[in-house]
Amino acid sequence: AQILEHKGLSLSCPVTLIYSCREDDLLLATDMVNWCNSVKLRRLRLLLTEAHAGSAVVPFPDAPQAGPQDFIGLQSTSFSLSRSRLSQDILQSELALMQGPCRVVVSGPAAFNGVASAMLKQIGVAKEAITVL
Repeated sequence: AQILEHKGLSLSCPVTLIYSCREDDLLLATDMVNWCNSVKLRRLRLLLTEAHAGSAVVPFPDAPQAGPQDFIGLQSTSFSLSRSRLSQDILQSELALMQGPCRVVVSGPAAFNGVASAMLKQIGVAKEAITVL
C-alpha cells in the first residue's frame, strides 16, 4: 500500500505513474527514482519521445539534465521505459495491472489532457473515475 499526503489527509493506495515527455524535457528523474525506491510508487512507466528537432532551446535550462540512464537499477517489475507516445494500448496494459476500482489523474498541457481523457473513456474508464488537473 502507498501513503499519499494531500492537504493533511493520508490515503493508502497503490500508485502507478505513467510519465510522458520529450527526451530533452525529462524533469523529476531523481524524484521518480526515489519514489520507486521508497515504494511510494508501485509502478513507473516512462514514455520518451525524441527531443524537439531543430531546436537548440532546452525547455528548462536550469533543471538538472536527466535521461534513461538515471533509471538504471530500478527493478523491471516496478519500472519500464518505452520510446513512444501515450497510446490506448499502453493505457490498457497499465490499467490491466492495477487493482480496481481505480482513480485516474491526468495532468499536462490542455491538449494532452483532452487526448488522454478521450483515450481513457474509449477503453472503458468511467468519466467519474477520471480527474483532470
